Amino acid sequence: MIKRKRRGVIKRVIRTILIMLGVFLLIAYTSASHAQNAQWNTKEYVSSLWGFTLSISHPAEWVEQPLIDSMQVLRVSAPGPIPYPTIIVSVIPPLYTLERSAKDLAARLRRFDYEVKILYEKPSELKNGAPAYEAELEWIWDGTKLNTLMLATMKERVMIMVTVNNPKDRIGEDLKKILYSLEVKPEKE
Repeated sequence: MIKRKRRGVIKRVIRTILIMLGVFLLIAYTSASHAQNAQWNTKEYVSSLWGFTLSISHPAEWVEQPLIDSMQVLRVSAPGPIPYPTIIVSVIPPLYTLERSAKDLAARLRRFDYEVKILYEKPSELKNGAPAYEAELEWIWDGTKLNTLMLATMKERVMIMVTVNNPKDRIGEDLKKILYSLEVKPEKE
């Protein structure tokens, strides 16, 4: 009698595990399909002061957020109650160099008492071959660990920096694709 009860319990546990596994696989498949079929928007910013136009592509459902810094020209994030991941495009006056961009970003964050660690930094390039610099930083904001991937390039003497902030693990290829969609061209006539 006891053995039958144990078998019944074991069968229910196995059945529950299989149902949960099926639901998990369905969610994973749906998320992957949605990511592959996502539509993209391209945002443009024209700087008559510095004489260039920049554009960046992001998922169409992402929403524009208020700018919180005088150097920011675009801020968009995934929809939902928590605005992450967030993409920020900044145009920085000629004070910085490309090679120091990660260290300078870390220093700016540390001024606000954030704990910041540079995970890596390396030279890179945009799609058009323009020199760029890529870095990933990890920092604590309001008790939340954030990972930030930064891509910086120069146009004349002005730095254009694109960052993506994400409270999850390291930044994946899907978010990296957004950063590398950056294009900088001469100002439109």
